[in-house]
Amino acid sequence: MIDAGNDEGWPEEVTAALPSFRQGSLVPRPPFLYQADTQRAVWEATRLSEEQNNDAVIALSDEDRPPFGIITTQSCDVDEEGANRKPWVQVAPVYELPADDRRIGAARKWAIHYFAPVPALGDHWVADLRIEVPVEKSWLVQQAPQPAFSEQAQFDRFSDHCGAYRSRRALATSAYDQILTPLNHRLQELRVEDPGVFSAFVARVTDVFAEVAGDTLAPTAIGLVFVSENALPGPVVEALEDWWAGRVADVDAFVFAPNRFLAFDQVLFAEFRRWYPLDKGRLASS
Repeated sequence: MIDAGNDEGWPEEVTAALPSFRQGSLVPRPPFLYQADTQRAVWEATRLSEEQNNDAVIALSDEDRPPFGIITTQSCDVDEEGANRKPWVQVAPVYELPADDRRIGAARKWAIHYFAPVPALGDHWVADLRIEVPVEKSWLVQQAPQPAFSEQAQFDRFSDHCGAYRSRRALATSAYDQILTPLNHRLQELRVEDPGVFSAFVARVTDVFAEVAGDTLAPTAIGLVFVSENALPGPVVEALEDWWAGRVADVDAFVFAPNRFLAFDQVLFAEFRRWYPLDKGRLASS
């Protein structure tokens, strides 16, 4: 079905325009539409719809569209180097958060999984990955691309952020309530109480993983694995161990396995494949 007509070739102006676009390109006023049941509305636009239909297409009017969209499709799939097998790209809405939005600081640090900062537009602008709208590549011909980022490293980070948003594995709510959120709170306390230990954690810990026994949605045991290039300083280990001991006494939702502190050369690939990756940036963010 998808390949129908691809062998006939695409208009030359389309293939000529595609190299100007990449993952992370901004386009103005992208379409915004989705399928919904207006009789069981969830989102505001659905509730305001005049349709009474359990299979309605909700499309925002031109004036209500987001001011920008950002291409989330991988760069190699945008141009395809002439292969012409993927007629669409995905576009996520981009808009400015209100100045009093409490998420701005975390969004600028890439610490909210469904937001990506868009520095080219300003400190309050974000790409919202909660919805992506497909547009045929022909639509791009009349659009003027604008880069969302000024450096290759930022484009790479956006690519990683999009990938991480899709690849996150489900973890039990109890793990967030009993481990990850309390760890974030403890790290923020350390930021004030002992800035040296907090800074050492941020600088030295490269990765954090959860080691889960049983179903990740109903774990029987959970432990944390902190990975660093070399052995962690004693005060960092002591702070994490003291916090962990307090959690063990307070929680009975599952068994608390001992923390593990591993240098790069101590990580075994057979174990690594079973670990659940955690976002260190979010753990250590305010």
